[in-house]
Amino acid sequence: MTNVILVGHEISALAVAKKLGKEYLSEIPTPDELPWSVEETQAPNNALRNAVLEVKDAPGCIDTIDWLKSHGAVVVWCVLGKAAAASEPCPWAAIYDVRVLIWDGDQPGDIVNNVSDRVQQCPWFTSTRGCGGAGYDFLKVVRSGIAPDGGLFIPLAKPKFSLNELAGLAANCSSYVTLAQFVLEKFIPFMPYTRGLTPQELHVLLKKAYSAERWEAPEACPVVPLRAKSEARARCHVLELFHGPTAAFKDFALQVFPQFFAKSVASHTSQYVILAATSGDTGVAAINGFMHERDIAVMVLYPKHGVSAVQKAQMLRCECEHVRVLGVDADFDFCQATVKRIFNDGAFKAKLLAEEDAMLSSANSINWGRLLPQIVYYVWGYTRLVAKGEVSNGEPVDVVVPTGNFGNILSAYCAKLAGVPIRTLVCASNENNVLADFIKTGTYDISNRALKVTSSPSIDILVSSNVERFLFLLSDGDSKLVSDLMRDLETTRTFTLPDNLKEKLQQHFVAGSCSEADCLATIKSVQEEHSYLVDTHTAVAYKVMQDYRSTVETAAPILLASTASFAKFPDAVKEALDGKTVPSHAPYDPNEVYAAITKATGAQVPRALQGIQQVPDSRCCAKDEAAIKDALKTFCGELRRGS
Repeated sequence: MTNVILVGHEISALAVAKKLGKEYLSEIPTPDELPWSVEETQAPNNALRNAVLEVKDAPGCIDTIDWLKSHGAVVVWCVLGKAAAASEPCPWAAIYDVRVLIWDGDQPGDIVNNVSDRVQQCPWFTSTRGCGGAGYDFLKVVRSGIAPDGGLFIPLAKPKFSLNELAGLAANCSSYVTLAQFVLEKFIPFMPYTRGLTPQELHVLLKKAYSAERWEAPEACPVVPLRAKSEARARCHVLELFHGPTAAFKDFALQVFPQFFAKSVASHTSQYVILAATSGDTGVAAINGFMHERDIAVMVLYPKHGVSAVQKAQMLRCECEHVRVLGVDADFDFCQATVKRIFNDGAFKAKLLAEEDAMLSSANSINWGRLLPQIVYYVWGYTRLVAKGEVSNGEPVDVVVPTGNFGNILSAYCAKLAGVPIRTLVCASNENNVLADFIKTGTYDISNRALKVTSSPSIDILVSSNVERFLFLLSDGDSKLVSDLMRDLETTRTFTLPDNLKEKLQQHFVAGSCSEADCLATIKSVQEEHSYLVDTHTAVAYKVMQDYRSTVETAAPILLASTASFAKFPDAVKEALDGKTVPSHAPYDPNEVYAAITKATGAQVPRALQGIQQVPDSRCCAKDEAAIKDALKTFCGELRRGS
């Protein structure tokens, strides 16, 4: 049994124990006499007894607890949620392993269950394909990227938020960093025997990741109401995910993930190289995030004609000795498939290690550590709506997400599974509508599809890698089924869900798609009706949202994920506004286009993109996996030689 010390500061742990009553204390065994003395720990085999320790003399208690932790005890800090959300430092913040927040209205049984669940939370991961996950904790998963059997890692733990907890967060937590700490502590087990990331380390990296120096918006993630002229109150709220250093939603994960990764490889001496494929936003976000971790290199593959001119310029202007950007004469699906095949090529990876002392990992959302931070902003979005009185606590909302690789909407689904009151997840596709068709029919079919290049390139994807993780969750962990479906997709380019899973899918999701013409028309109509300028991906989501709302009898408040700044796609946005085409793949000055857009709408270009200039492709490669491997090996060799 885990040895637990139950500690209180702002709220006395002794008071908690008394509140629980004798019928509950049997579930959290404690000594008969309180406070607990150190002598009682001196049992054979260091068999520490569970205990409740009341805080009276903080320095002395901390010394005692440090001693106990060195003997394998786990410190559970019971604290009033209202106090935990305050900015004042507390001595217990420096030593706890697990924090249990106690909110007004919590019942004794709730507190006991919360303590028990957190202490016993499983720290291990499994693979979506059923093997290769044994012994993988969070940091090992971050370091590995993909499971040894070719599947995707997923945690065995299933954390939950109670409505009372969400109400407490809404009322008391106005800081994105503070809320992110609460959420991630739920999802990352902080147990000493896993040698993992401590809550104290997490706090430091979150403050760094979401600092004002890196983010333009004070809240990092504003929730903005869009109220139509005919509405007394807004029923659509935009979750603005584009205020980070590269002006897209990937920053929320890729300012945190590189720090996770650096921690996971701190004891390794080999050169680590992050190999990532991008459909536009992941590439520059990964480069920007890892630029702060100098001992880790990055190589990005992007479809040469499948990203916007601004997205390409953002990546290419960052090239340096530790960053390699490679344009591939192919689409994103080829780039992503190549990355996955390289990760599964044991012989090639062994050769890299033997000859170049280099090891690979991923920054795409196939890596659970990349996906996890995205769950946070859906919890944030809901609690901000509650805090502002836009919804009552427990009132369900619909969430609309433009998605191509299924990672962003999967994060919202994970938030729903964890207890955030989300009624329906609305999947918004552009003309590459394989996900919309999958949700409508239960069949995922790319056998006769060709990828279309659109003005929303970040969702120009046919093979959505996170569908595999979703299938595992949807099927309650049926790894054999997932393996069979993934094999069908690889061999026949299609699979069909069993009827029971199709029904379950459609209980949670609806979907729609948006044409290029409708995308541009939506940009203009939203600007005219709301004086609010959206990018092409958000326009796709808005159009699908409108179509969805016209079909439902009972409207729910909507949280719409806005995934990028308009300034990443200036050519399409300007065309939407004035009808004049900008040749997106011919040389042009984005700043001239920005000036025209600002003059027409008043919208300001984020500082991350001010002054940006087009950059010619410096390194290009044919649609050839062997050539990409050669380029990767050459890069690793240059890193080893320091050239």
